Amino acid sequence: MSKRIKTLSILLFIIMIISLLNYSSILAEKIELPKISPEEFKVMAVPCPECKCPQCKECLACSPCTSSKENQNEKKEQIDGPYGMKFVYIHPGSFEMGSPVNELGRDDGDEAQHKVILTKGFYIQTTEVTQKQWREVMGSDPSDLYHKGCDNCPVERVTWHEVQNFIAKLNNKLNTDKYRLPTEAEWEYVARAGKDTAFANGNITQTGCEKGDPNLDKMGWYCGNANGNTHPVAQKKPNAWGLYDMHGNVWEWCQDCYEKYPTGSVTDPPRSVTDPKCSFRVFRGGGWDYGAKNCRSAYRRRSLPEVRDGLLGFRLAASPIGH
Repeated sequence: MSKRIKTLSILLFIIMIISLLNYSSILAEKIELPKISPEEFKVMAVPCPECKCPQCKECLACSPCTSSKENQNEKKEQIDGPYGMKFVYIHPGSFEMGSPVNELGRDDGDEAQHKVILTKGFYIQTTEVTQKQWREVMGSDPSDLYHKGCDNCPVERVTWHEVQNFIAKLNNKLNTDKYRLPTEAEWEYVARAGKDTAFANGNITQTGCEKGDPNLDKMGWYCGNANGNTHPVAQKKPNAWGLYDMHGNVWEWCQDCYEKYPTGSVTDPPRSVTDPKCSFRVFRGGGWDYGAKNCRSAYRRRSLPEVRDGLLGFRLAASPIGH
């Protein structure tokens, strides 16, 4: 009799265990917990409110995910700014600044390739600042505007100092301090949009004006297709990050002093404009009266900050709030 009771007790115990296991599996099917690797768990413990990481929807982390190729290649969402401006958020990351030695049209003395690491995300305007946007902030057109009466054309003939005045007025109107010019490294980073070719959509095949370059024709206004004038912004194809006219139309002022490139890797390269030795400012991108080689992502120009020209404008960057 005692053996039967023991046997029945064991059977009942086994049945209870099986029932509990089945119930647990049902719960597991209903509640699908995310699978998080130890590496992801370490990352998610670090708060980082400025970024948008694919694997952490709460936007808690940014170190590994924002420097990945996934983030560099993802489509950027446009954000509305003041006076009809549009911006996209640019994740931190790294890239090769400058050009390879075999790139057609390369300036051998000023494009030494080196790794740049950008640790802070930022916003960049999708187009160059237009004449209308300038007028709405400043109250009037720049003196001797080259291409007059085109509200949606890029503003030009503005000195670096006048651009700083525009930014100060804009920030003051909006009670903020986030708007600024991009640094030279930020500019080239967004111009490339994750690509290592001469243009954001491929390699360069023609350096001048006469024959035209098929890749540049799709993305920018230059001497091969501009017919001697600026054109309304956002008429050509954008790059992979949704930015227009990074190649051609008008040159774009950067915040930096001009300096020769370093020979090694740099992080968040500073080029202080308060340095008393700083005479020249950088501008980038090429313009409507320049050849294809001058519109490459790596091509650099410099000028005194007092210079104004009918081919020289700018686009805005903005720092996230709290950075």
